[in-house]
Amino acid sequence: MKEKLDDLMSADKIEKALVDPKDRDALFKTWYADEATSKSVLARLQRTPADTLANSKIISKFNTFIKKEKELDDLLDPVKIKNGMQNFKKQEALFRTWHVDDATALAVTARLDQNRMPNFPIILKFNDYRTRLHYNVVLAPGMETKMLDESAAALANFDTKPMTKIYQSWYDKGITSTEFTSALNTIKDPNKREKYDRFERMYLWFTEMKVKQEAAAAAKKAAEAMD
Repeated sequence: MKEKLDDLMSADKIEKALVDPKDRDALFKTWYADEATSKSVLARLQRTPADTLANSKIISKFNTFIKKEKELDDLLDPVKIKNGMQNFKKQEALFRTWHVDDATALAVTARLDQNRMPNFPIILKFNDYRTRLHYNVVLAPGMETKMLDESAAALANFDTKPMTKIYQSWYDKGITSTEFTSALNTIKDPNKREKYDRFERMYLWFTEMKVKQEAAAAAKKAAEAMD
C-alpha cells in the first residue's frame, strides 16, 4: 500500500493538481478509487499538524471532491434509477433531481458515460430532457415548446396523459385549433415546425371531439328535461 500511495501522492502530481483542474480531477479519481484508498490518502496528508497545514489546500479540494462524488452516488443510486425508469412520470421526477443545475447535469452525464453501453438508453432520454429545457420557446401565452417536447417524450413511452392534460387546459381557456396553428407558425425553422405537425392534427381532433361530446351532453340533458 505504501508504494501505491507514494505513486498516487507524488509531489509532482499534487503540484499539477493544484494548478490544473483537469489534472486535479484525474488525480482525485485515483484517490477516490475505493474507500480504503481515500482514507489512506487523507491520513497521509494529515499525519502531523504540520502536514495538515502544509496540505490544507489539497485536503480542502479533495474533501469537496469527495462530497460531490457522494452526492452523485446518491443521485445515481441503482435502486433510484430502476424505480425512476418504470414510467414517464417517475422518469421526469428522477431527471429533475439530476438537472438542478448545469454542473450537476454534466456530472451525472459524465458518470453515466463511464459505463456507456448499459446506460446508453438512459443517457439518450436524459439528453432529450435537457434539450427540452435548454431550447424552450414560448409560442404564445400558455404555449411553450417544452410542453410539446415533454408530450412527445411521454408518447414515446406510451403515455398520453401529459398531452391530454395540456390540450384540456388549452380547451378550457378557449384556445382554438386555429390559434394553436398560428402559434406554431411563429416557428421559423421548417424542420422544427414540422416536428409539431402531429400535435397540430391531434389538437384539432381533440377540440372537435370535445365539441361533439358537449353537444351530446347538452342534447341528453335537454331530452331528460322534457321527460
